[in-house]
Amino acid sequence: MFRYLLMTIILIDLLQARENPFFSAEGSKGLPVSSNRPKDFEPLKRAAINLPDSARVLKEVTVQYQNLDGSLASTSISLDHSVDWHLPIFISQTFSTDKKVLKKKVTTNKTTYKMVADLDEAVFYQAGNSMRVKTTDRLIRHFMVTRPHRVVMDFEKDANFRSRSKDISDKPYKKIRMGNHDGYYRVVIELDGQYHYEIVSQEGAHLLTCF
Repeated sequence: MFRYLLMTIILIDLLQARENPFFSAEGSKGLPVSSNRPKDFEPLKRAAINLPDSARVLKEVTVQYQNLDGSLASTSISLDHSVDWHLPIFISQTFSTDKKVLKKKVTTNKTTYKMVADLDEAVFYQAGNSMRVKTTDRLIRHFMVTRPHRVVMDFEKDANFRSRSKDISDKPYKKIRMGNHDGYYRVVIELDGQYHYEIVSQEGAHLLTCF
C-alpha cells in the first residue's frame, strides 16, 4: 500500500515540473539574454575632422571599429598628401556619381592677382597664398611674429602719414596694417593661422608667399 502511495506522489510531482528548471518559475520573459548582435546604431553618412592650423601633410589615417563579438580593432592607411587645414577631413560611406562633382577642374599656369588694398605708399595684390606688394621703396628687413602670426616688412622712406589698416577676407591673409617710423614705414600682414613664408623681390614689387 505504501508503495502505491509513493508512486502516486512522484507522478503528481512530475506533472508540475518545469520544462527548463534553470529559469524562474515566473517565466523567462523579460530576462536579459546575451547576444553578439550589434545595437541599432545610426548608419554612417559623413563625419568631419578639423585639423589645426599647423597641419600641412596628411601622413596616416586610422579607423577603429567594433567587431561582431564586441572586440575593438583598427586599420590604417598610409598617406603622404598635402592638405589645406581650412577644410575638414571627411569620412563617409556615400558615393556620388554626379558628373558635376566628378568633373576635374581645368587649371592654367596663368596667375591672376586682384588688388586687395591701396595704402598709398604700397599697393597690395593677392592670388591665393601669394601677396604682391607693389612699391618702389627698398625693403630693409622682414620677419615673422607669432600670436597671432603675421609677417612684418619694413621699407626705407622718410614718410609722414597716419597709421592705416585694411581688412582682407581671403585666406591666408586677414588684415594689412601700415605705420610710420623714423626713416622707414612698417607693413604688418596678419595671417589666419600658422605658416612659413618667403619673400622674393621683383622690379617695383615684393612677392610674399605663405605655405
